[in-house]
Amino acid sequence: MFYRVKNQTPPSLRIFSAAQLTGPDRESFAQRLLSRDIKKLPPNLPKLCLLLAAQAKLLSYFWIERRSDALRLYGIEAELQGLREKLEFYKFTEEVAWEVGSDLTASLHESESVGWHPLELRFKESGGSPYLSEAEWLEMRVQRMLPLRDWDFDSSHNVFELGLTDACDENKGCYIGQEVVERVRSRAGRPSRHLAQTHFESEIQELEELSVETEKVGSLTKSVVKTTTGYLALSWMDRKFCQVGIKVRAKLSNKIGVITKILEGPKRPKT
Repeated sequence: MFYRVKNQTPPSLRIFSAAQLTGPDRESFAQRLLSRDIKKLPPNLPKLCLLLAAQAKLLSYFWIERRSDALRLYGIEAELQGLREKLEFYKFTEEVAWEVGSDLTASLHESESVGWHPLELRFKESGGSPYLSEAEWLEMRVQRMLPLRDWDFDSSHNVFELGLTDACDENKGCYIGQEVVERVRSRAGRPSRHLAQTHFESEIQELEELSVETEKVGSLTKSVVKTTTGYLALSWMDRKFCQVGIKVRAKLSNKIGVITKILEGPKRPKT
């Protein structure tokens, strides 16, 4: 089953593009930088992958696929462009080349999951498939809690806040940000803020501050969409107040909203 919009034929997303890393040193180069264990990637099956900064801040997220002659990369166009620039910074004597691919469409498989990590995407060359409109894309992102850079997060947000630690393979050895990721994992640490989905019955504005009684507890992002039952928005919430059912007040519009979903990292089994 694919994601459906208003019970119509499931359209494709047109925001994705492709690239690839080629050259004899491509796998060793990617292994020392990226969050995935390149040697253990199943062939021809794209997996969400990250490039992190030293403090586990998210520099880029994309999908990576291991092929016999290249590492195929899929991602939102702006994310891939940022990835290319950063990889050039880290390249020294390795024989690695970046090759630009074609524009892609991506289909989303139906599921109840939230966040980028568990989402099942199928990529293909752009063709005659119908596309999501910008309004439908925004609605889907808010419903599924798919944060975008510059809309919902920036360089200050880390991999824990964005619920992406499952895209960081354990026991793969060193990569950028690995020390912080493993330290937080080993201590079962939690981020100080979470991305939440908040429902309002009346109109609110993007980026409004949120409070509980008189205490500021978070703020809306730029992702605000009108629905048949009101307005739905993504928001960053202080961990202490980030619980489903908590009521918050938007400062400028003076409207009351209710937290309906929370984007959290994977639950680790108790030992």
